[in-house]
Amino acid sequence: MSSTNAPTPLGSAFRLMVLARTVAWFGTAVALVAFPLVIYRTTGSAAATALLTAVESAPYLLFGLFAGAVADRWRRRPTMVVTALAACAATASIPTAYWMATLSTAHVFVAAFVSAAAMVFFDAAGFGLLPSLVPRARLADAVGRQTAMATVITMAGPALGGVLIAASSPFAALALNAATFAVTAILLLWVREPTSAPRTEQPHLWRDIGNGVRFIYGHPLVRLLTLIGTGNSVAGGIMTGLLVVTAVERYGVDEDGGELGLFFAALGVGTLISTALLPRLSRKFTAGTIAIAGLLVQAGAISVWILATVPVLGVCALVVFQTAASTVIINGITVRHLVTPDELQGRVNTTARMLAWGGQPIGAGLAGALVGPIGLPATLSLAVGVIAANALFAYLSSLRAVSSQLHSNSR
Repeated sequence: MSSTNAPTPLGSAFRLMVLARTVAWFGTAVALVAFPLVIYRTTGSAAATALLTAVESAPYLLFGLFAGAVADRWRRRPTMVVTALAACAATASIPTAYWMATLSTAHVFVAAFVSAAAMVFFDAAGFGLLPSLVPRARLADAVGRQTAMATVITMAGPALGGVLIAASSPFAALALNAATFAVTAILLLWVREPTSAPRTEQPHLWRDIGNGVRFIYGHPLVRLLTLIGTGNSVAGGIMTGLLVVTAVERYGVDEDGGELGLFFAALGVGTLISTALLPRLSRKFTAGTIAIAGLLVQAGAISVWILATVPVLGVCALVVFQTAASTVIINGITVRHLVTPDELQGRVNTTARMLAWGGQPIGAGLAGALVGPIGLPATLSLAVGVIAANALFAYLSSLRAVSSQLHSNSR
């Protein structure tokens, strides 16, 4: 094959940014086990454990619009550095307070909220930085590679978190999480951010927010995939909010052992599989078909998760669930990157993610409120209902028609 047909390299700046984000995601994956276990150990409450998931998810709902707008106004790389350091400080405060014997449950909730809020701005800047580092023709490859690289590390994170907790405590895992945020900030200092084209109009915060919202509302495919993402995340909030409780109470997993980390690692395996599947699926099927199929597979996997009691079946159900859920998510992200103008990348992607992921704290909050009165199986069954309703909405909408047009244009 001639060199003229060789794909344009993604570049060293892209690779370094992916490495930095992967390190941050690794630490976050370790903390995925540690944070809920700290609350479950100290309170013994399923409701409080689910509430923590809601608290960690809430910043996207509260700050998503603002973060997207300011990320398109600020330099993106420095924004990522500062917010990574803020997340480091918030997370490090928990093991520090524990070792000083001053830690309270309220402290854990506040630190989790502050760390998650910092990462909202971190992600908003990252959404805008990625398209500026790679050729537009290779954007889908870049999104897939970033997700795949991060997911490989994320798979090991929960398992390592379980090992650390078994050998030491969840506070050691949170200390590692804080350290990864610091390493992320250092790595990002070496990323060379391209100079953005000067704005032709004076920045105005609310106008910038409005432009992002109007683009999402005005683009039929982005609008529909965002709505589908909201329902997807409500079900995801129910699942993740009760994952520790389900693993311990239904599957008999020892909360002090490393086996619990395998349940979280299963989510990483599912995401990795989805990164390999989506490019192949995208070449054969439209974004609408992929979204509908992903929702139907999720409904089946959650049903198995509810009915099974053998840990191996539970882990397999989580892998299938997360494969389908991540396929729906990455499908929407890729479409947004492809159709959104560069000057709107930060606010459109963060706003869409806020609207889509805003369902997660709602789902986790519902799980925390209902698990006591109606029980664990009935609460988890709500996730099946949400996904089924979401699939029906997607099928009856214009999703398949508008996604077919994009699929034809991209050929």
